[in-house]
Amino acid sequence: MSTILYAMAGLLAGVLVNLGADVLPGGTPDSSPRAVRWGTPRPWRALAVELTMGGLFAYAWTRFGPSPQLWLISLYLILFALIFVIDLEHRLVLNRVVLAGAGVALAGSLLWGQPPLPQALLGGISGFALFLLIALIKPNGMGMGDVKLAGLIGMVMGFPDVLVALCIGVIAGGLGALVLLLSRRVRRGGYMPYAPFLVTGALVTLLQVVH
Repeated sequence: MSTILYAMAGLLAGVLVNLGADVLPGGTPDSSPRAVRWGTPRPWRALAVELTMGGLFAYAWTRFGPSPQLWLISLYLILFALIFVIDLEHRLVLNRVVLAGAGVALAGSLLWGQPPLPQALLGGISGFALFLLIALIKPNGMGMGDVKLAGLIGMVMGFPDVLVALCIGVIAGGLGALVLLLSRRVRRGGYMPYAPFLVTGALVTLLQVVH
């Protein structure tokens, strides 16, 4: 029964994610010159996000039970889902969302040691530095929003778990790019939203590695 109730809380969290994804970017996916035509928000997006959040919350409950850690991870789920949807539809990783996530990560480190502050800071620095290097080497393949997101993931996961999360994200991104190229959804050298893959790596690691 408790798992079902928390899954319902996840559905409500999904409503908040959908609302934030509609409001925070300040326009439609085509209103920004940086945006790409992945389409206006699809009718099924709201339902997909809400059901996914319900499932993630239910799994988090079975994994961590009622604890401060569960509440912290639930906040991360909301923040990462928001980043996922906004980048997919708008090609944007919003600074305000990343900063909010960094604040939550810092609070989690200071209040509950999740992760310990030195590991969180080292994770944030290493994630940011690694992806900044990638962005400098291949400026057309990685935006600064992805670099900042890698830093946030590092703060959330801590070091060395950030390396696992980013590795999963990079592998997922490579597989996603291959599928899109083979299906001709994108051309070689064309834009592909990368934050959703980094978020996927972060969520897999967060829900499996964190104790």
